[in-house]
Amino acid sequence: KRNGDLQPVDLQDYYSTLKKKEKGKLLRFLTREYGMGYSTIVNKLAGRHEMSETDVFLLNLAIENENLWRT
Repeated sequence: KRNGDLQPVDLQDYYSTLKKKEKGKLLRFLTREYGMGYSTIVNKLAGRHEMSETDVFLLNLAIENENLWRT
């Protein structure tokens, strides 16, 4: 699948494959750039809360632009 087509389960799988340091970088990017709540997005990526369409869109956008948060 193209990154833009990732669904919540795919996004959770993607997140689970990241190393601890990469997860931290992604979470800092999401909170800083998109104003997402840290605990809320962690719970959504862990599958404990349901993702909204906006969450899915923003996460796909962040994954498509990995160079913005992986540096």
